[in-house]
Amino acid sequence: MKLLRNLFFKNVLKIFTGTFLAQLIMLAGMPIITRIYEKETIGLYALFISTIGITSSFASLAYDNTIVLPKKDKHAFVLLKITLTSAFVMSCLIGLVLKVPIGFFDEYREIAFFVAIATFVQVFIISLGYCKIRFNDYNRLSWSKVLRNLVLILLQIGLFYVTPYGMEWGFIVSGLAGVFFLIYKDQKILNGLFSKVSKKSIRKELLKYKEYPKFFCWSNLVLALSAGMPILVFTEYYSLAQVGVYSIALSLIVQPASLISSSIRPVLLSKLAQKKNNNKTIVPIYNKAFVTLMVGSIFISIGIFVFFPPIVEFVFGKDWSQSGVLTRYLIPIFIWYFISIPSSVSMKVYPFQKYAFWYTMVSFVSITSMVLISSYYNFTFHNVVLLYAIASLSFSLINHLLVKRKISIFEKLQIKQVEYDSKIV
Repeated sequence: MKLLRNLFFKNVLKIFTGTFLAQLIMLAGMPIITRIYEKETIGLYALFISTIGITSSFASLAYDNTIVLPKKDKHAFVLLKITLTSAFVMSCLIGLVLKVPIGFFDEYREIAFFVAIATFVQVFIISLGYCKIRFNDYNRLSWSKVLRNLVLILLQIGLFYVTPYGMEWGFIVSGLAGVFFLIYKDQKILNGLFSKVSKKSIRKELLKYKEYPKFFCWSNLVLALSAGMPILVFTEYYSLAQVGVYSIALSLIVQPASLISSSIRPVLLSKLAQKKNNNKTIVPIYNKAFVTLMVGSIFISIGIFVFFPPIVEFVFGKDWSQSGVLTRYLIPIFIWYFISIPSSVSMKVYPFQKYAFWYTMVSFVSITSMVLISSYYNFTFHNVVLLYAIASLSFSLINHLLVKRKISIFEKLQIKQVEYDSKIV
């Protein structure tokens, strides 16, 4: 009962419940998707999703990350408008760029229209999610995921008989359903979206958070490139069918990981932001979260290694048995999803934008070089996947230690500054 009274765990439970149901819907629909769509079609959709992950990482210029930070709501809504304006302009530019007739964009040209629309929709959803986190409306945020996945699966199955791009249209329309659900009857957000904002207010917030587009935006982009990089590289060196097999395996690993991580991340972000605003240390929470997530992820990984391959073959059919095998190779990615939560959330709360940029740049270049070289020299597909997974986990562990050290240094300097200011007064 004491645990349930704790607001933190109550909010985690709300997010977890919605995410669990959303993932359950996805898992229930995936066996149908894999049986009606060809591997190449699923491979193209995986390329579409990876591209969206990359474009949505920079389309907002990282201003969406600032929505939870201002003390006053009116400033947060100014940042929301800045985010959406930036996303709209960037989405249009992205669509035009992907249509440029050069060889590199051959695989992307046919999905350029979908990428442009989906980028804006994705940023809109992410931004509204930050608004819900700011106002502690975890219930609506949680159920929006359920609605979105339900609409996604139903449309992808139904549109198979209507258009060859049923998976892409399903993603876009389900995203719009999520947007409308998040703003429906939320007078505070609706007023914030449609209220007039002066140029002075916009300029003030742009200057106050200017470090985000300078550094955090680029670190977000590099991080997204790191996440989408395997599919981008595999598309060049391997067939779309193999990309499809990999995407299913990755989805099976990521979904249970994101089930927990997406439940904890927003609540932890709110908790750390509040402690920072109250000049309290976050180190105990940071350490406890890391240890708990590490132990939990290792325990679950044992079950993945033993049970996933036969279950995948039984549920999805023999044609997808290699996806089950690949889940074992992707276990380091599963663990990475968990242990990266405290460090990634802390970098949004503290002014570590420059560090985040350089860390993500170094890790991206290192991991990408490893994957490119191993693919170029004809390493087996499975071994390339394993190298990528191990490298990602290793860099995450290093990042955790570095961020912990930076937090301790920052808080010590903050204490000294408070003591100095009190002496002056």
